Order: sequence, then structure tokens, then C-alpha cells
Amino acid sequence: MPWRLSSALDESDDDSETDSSSESDFDSESDDSSDNEANPIHKSPRKKVKFEHEHSWDDDIFRQSESQNYAPWDNSGRSSPVEDPESDDDEVNPGSIACALDNLLLPDTDQSESDSPDDDAPTPESTVEDIQLAFDFIEAVKSATLDNGDLDPETLARLRDPPTEPIDLSDPDLRFSLDIFISTTHASEEVYNSVRAACLLRNPADPMLSLAAIKKKVAEWSGVVPVLSHMCPNSCMAYTGPFLDRTTCRFCGTPRFDPISGAAQEFFTMPLGPQLQALYRSPESAKDMHYRREKTREILDSADADGKIHISVYEDYLHGQDYLDAVIREDIGETDIVVIGSMDGAQLYRNKKSDLRAVLPDSVIPGPNKPKHTDSFKFPSFHHLSALQKEGFRVWDAYDDRVVTSRPFLLLETADGPGMTCLNGLVGHHGVYGCRLYCPLQGRRKDGKPHYYPVMKLPTNYTLSGCSHPDVDPFSLPQPSEAEYLKNLQYLVESKNETEYKERRKRTGISKPSILSGLPRKHRLGLPGCCPGDIMHWAGLNWPDLVLGLFRGTMDCEKPDSKKSWSWAVLKGQLWQEHGKSIADAAPYLPTSFDRAPRNPAEKISSGYKAWEYILYLIGLAPALLDGILPYEEWRHFCKGVSVIRSFQQRHIPVEQIVESHQLACEYADEFEKIYFQGMPERIHFVRQSVHAMTHLAPECIRIGPPALHSQWPIERTIGNLGQEIKSHSQPLCKSLRTEPPQVSS
Repeated sequence: MPWRLSSALDESDDDSETDSSSESDFDSESDDSSDNEANPIHKSPRKKVKFEHEHSWDDDIFRQSESQNYAPWDNSGRSSPVEDPESDDDEVNPGSIACALDNLLLPDTDQSESDSPDDDAPTPESTVEDIQLAFDFIEAVKSATLDNGDLDPETLARLRDPPTEPIDLSDPDLRFSLDIFISTTHASEEVYNSVRAACLLRNPADPMLSLAAIKKKVAEWSGVVPVLSHMCPNSCMAYTGPFLDRTTCRFCGTPRFDPISGAAQEFFTMPLGPQLQALYRSPESAKDMHYRREKTREILDSADADGKIHISVYEDYLHGQDYLDAVIREDIGETDIVVIGSMDGAQLYRNKKSDLRAVLPDSVIPGPNKPKHTDSFKFPSFHHLSALQKEGFRVWDAYDDRVVTSRPFLLLETADGPGMTCLNGLVGHHGVYGCRLYCPLQGRRKDGKPHYYPVMKLPTNYTLSGCSHPDVDPFSLPQPSEAEYLKNLQYLVESKNETEYKERRKRTGISKPSILSGLPRKHRLGLPGCCPGDIMHWAGLNWPDLVLGLFRGTMDCEKPDSKKSWSWAVLKGQLWQEHGKSIADAAPYLPTSFDRAPRNPAEKISSGYKAWEYILYLIGLAPALLDGILPYEEWRHFCKGVSVIRSFQQRHIPVEQIVESHQLACEYADEFEKIYFQGMPERIHFVRQSVHAMTHLAPECIRIGPPALHSQWPIERTIGNLGQEIKSHSQPLCKSLRTEPPQVSS
């Protein structure tokens, strides 16, 4: 599926897509539904609901001897650490996991609207071109309706009046055509046509469907109805939204239409609504779609007489505070469907750049280059999603045998680091505020260098302007705030010129308003909370790159620092070769359920070493195989990091383990600077965001559930499946996705 449907996430350990459901009145302009009133999930409790558990918060691990508060900067609202001489040593720090758990309080039952700006308020204007362009796309998303989208009349009619019977495959000729089509999925279109021709040669009256006819049937049954849009041949931008009427690329000037053939490069969007309808057309899959409502009811019914919910194990996003807040506010209805979006790049050919640069969960963008304006490519998807959220769409639930109205609730939008900056509009990991979750940790940089790093301790003999703030305690960092984000965004968009914009961008950590803000706030999580971290790329690529760079001594070394003083850089020469062999030798002892065993890193680490290999190598085998090789202090510190990652890679995390792992994560971040950075300005680049990100895992688990459940693993697997679908090496995926006739949004 192009979208991950969070509500169907069962209790298995695979990366299956998930979904859910809820209901509202289709004919009403309100988001409320008369059907919801009869359902116990949507009967708001008459008391506040608070989350608690059996862990005692009097434990010494949450009583830090040194804490710091954060005072707002003038004008920007970003936070900067300051000394607080009156701090209470015995008070739990405001950013600690203890405080986060103690304050998981759901809103009052009379809070019917989300705490957010009015969705109907006019979109602001800006004198800064990039900001105004972002606002133009946001306004177009806000103005979306099903009627001004790109769906063909037949598909649009099904969204409003769906079929009310299961798919009928009793016709043997239809079933035969479908079986041949499925059997030739990984072959070229000519194979299907050749089989059909052979059947017709044997029996000219054979009613086997043509390829176009069976594709049309499959599109109707599956809901995968590709919509075609024009794009720049160099992948710079798409001709959608405010760019719809352009005839040349805004970035490279290339003509929209080929001067010889008159054709335009195209990309595919697979609208969400028809696919959601298809999931309800069989009783089996429709029952799976009920998982969210049933599990939510179970959680809410577990409240004690005082309205407290005792969560002992976090095993789903359904246990997350943000989701349950939305349910109590009635932002998520009984038959609504909770979705998670994903975006990632792909190189489908191992040893060369392919024509397919980026694969999105709801669209396919051909290469050859990375998009320069992602919003224009995402616009068709978000336009359609916005229309579904505002108007609702009709679904025939085969399990309940009833037609209901549903609105998709966007819980999260996930991506790797570079992709996320395109979605959330933040500056990225090298900015002053480089945390992708938008926490207020201010970075530091080297003199004369533009990149900032999340260094908590003030370097020795370091007085660089704007970077000389006091030491920061990892236990006291406040969590990201939507209110602060909106305040800082307002400050940014009020920039009067390009110079002021660049300064305010630096001070706020925001580069532009997110296109996600065009979606109705009632039907999504707030920003930046709906753009979480990604444990897959972090634990499987970023963190391994850092620790191996240290252990192998391959990190950049700047004078007066010397690699001779790097006691931890031991994996060199013969020892590195022996260590690599020990990893390869362990392969026969790994269970087959672990999938691909890690190859010898000494030989293969530069040959496409996979994230899963890094995880099995560093998180699985290395703690034992590095014992006695690394110095004890470095080995012990490394094992702390491994313990944290192992904890949050789980699908079921006891709350006591969350607390313990948060303690270890903060210790890891603090000790990393003591062991490796050592206050040396030349080593500022050692302290990467992959160190700081560890401190967010526990609070994020409480907020939105175990991070493994919303990681990039599913879309990475989808990319692998897409690689098998290549039918034409000159235009990968184009022929396999096209249906007849195509819908072109131009």
C-alpha cells in the first residue's frame, strides 16, 4: 500500500500495513457524526483521564544534582539555556521522562476543537519569495475539494457511492484472466499479451480479457488508480498547484513539453481514498480495519474509578498520548482511518544511478535527480487527502454490512533526514537548531565553519559569538512544543526582506511553513509533532557511521588534535581484519529468522552494507566481540547505547524499561562528550545529531508509541518490491503502473 494504515496494525511482529476506522455524517458540513453518538468510544468521559503506572517516581535516577531552565530569546521564542541559582535540586526536571509520564493528562471533555489556528483563517502573505510560494501551496491544499481534484468521474462517483457487495470472481473467464495477470506480474506486458494471443489462436472465441481491460478491473478492485501529472524532465518540480500553468521549469528553465515529440515527463500519484474503500470490500479485511476502534475501546475502558489509565506496556501508537488526546477531543471518529505517510529515496539498480530517484508512499517520482521542490510533487496527494478530510468519503463495511462515512486522520509523516526537511520546513541537522523534532537544544560550530553540532558542554577556551551558551543538562531539555513552533513561524514569516529572513531562519530553525499545515488541524497531529524521528536510518546507518568512524579512527582530525591521542581508535590494520572475520564467522550461529547475516565489515563495509547488517553487527554481535578490544570505558559506554537501541527496537516496551532506557540515553549523550569530545573545539564535529537523538526516544515512545512501529522499514521493503516490478529499464515502473486511460492533471 502507498499509505501505512495505522489502525490495522495487529500484534504480529512483521511490518504489515495498518489501518482503522470511524464514522461521521457525510451530508453534514460538520465533522461530527450522528452514528458516532451511539458508540462508546465517542462518549467522552465525565472526568479527566490521566495515565499512570506502577513505577515510583521517587527514584533517585530522576533527581539530577544540576538542572537548568530555558529562557526565551527576545523576538524569536527559541530557547537558550541559562543558569538558575534558585533551582531545586530535589525537583524532577521539566524535560525528564518522569515529568512526561506524570503529566500525561487528556483534555477536558468540553474541549471540542484542537488548540490550533483557525483552519478557515486566510493564509498570510510574505514578501519573501520562498515563504510566499509555500503559502501558495498551503492555500491550494486548504481549498481542496473532491470535485476540483484529478480523479476521473467514475472513481469520484465510487467515493461517494461505493459498491455494496464483495468482489465477485465466480466468472471463470474473469478469474482466468486475473490469474494470468497475477502470474505475469514480474514479467513484461508482452508476456500477458503473448499468452492471450496463444489462447485466442487455440480458441478464437476465448473471452480472455485484454491487458487494458484486466488492468481496469484490478484498479477498481484494489483502488490503485494512478493519476498522472507533468513534471520537469530534470526532476526539479512538478506542474501542480500554483505551478499548474507554467510552461518552463522554475529552477532550470527546461521546457515542460519536448520540442520534438511534444510529450511531457510524468509522475504517478495513487490517491488514498479508493484504496481505503477497497480494504473494506471483504469481510476479512474489513474486520482487520476494526482493530483500532476495538483496541481503543479496550484502553479507555481500563480507566479506574478516578479516570486513570494504567499503561504498563507500550505496544502500539494507540497507547500514545497524542493519539488518545485526539480520540477524547473527538478529532478521530469511530469510522475514521488513521494513516501514516512515508517518503524515501530509491536507487533500484545496484551499481548505477537509476531513472527512479524517489519513491513516495503515495506516488512515484522518476529521476534522474532529487526534486528541488518536493511540495509540488506531494501536492496531488495532500490535495486529495485534504478533500477527504473535509468532505469525508463513503465506505461499504463488508464486515458490518453497512455504508459509513470516514475521514482519514494523518497521525504521522515519516521520512529520512533530508526528506523530512522538505516536509516539516525545518532547517535540517546542520542548523543552529538542528534537531529534527524541533527541541530547543542550541548547536555550536567551529570558528569559520557554517555547520552546527548539538554539543551540550561549552568547549574549553571557546568564546565564539552565538555559541558560547552555558552547559546543557540532557535530563532537563524540554520537549518540542507546537505553540513555540507556531510562535517562531509567525516571527519568520514577518521577515521584511531576504536578509532579515535568513537571520530569522537561523534564529528559529524554521526555513518555511510546512505544506502539512494546509491539512485541517482537526484531522492531523500538530506540527512539528506529526513529523517524528526515524529509528531505522538512525540506528541502522547514522549511529553506526559515527561509532565505527571513532573506533576505526577515520573521523576527520584537525590540529592541534592528534589521532595518537585517540585511545578508542583500535579497529585498524590486522585487528580490523580479524574483527571483520569474527563477524562473518558468527553467521552460521544466527537464527534464520534474523534474515540476512552481516557480511565481513572489513571487506564489505564500502560495498552497499545494509542497515539490517549494521544492526545485527553493532547492536547484536559487537558488544560481545568488542569486549577486550575496546578500552573498558569506551566499551561500557558503547554498550549503554546498544542497550537503548535494543529497548526501542522492540514492539512491546514495559514502562519500567522506558524509564531505565531514558536514564541510559541521557547518560550516553553526556558521557559521549566526556569520552570523545573532551571539550576540544577541534572535535565539535564528533557530536552529531545521532548522539542527541537518543535522548528523545523515551518521550517520543510515550507520545506516539514504540518508534519501531513508525520507522522507515516498511517503505524500504516496498522499494525492494518495486524493484522487482521493473518492466522497462528505460522507464522503470512506468509501464507497470499505467492503466488505461491515464488521468493527466494538466
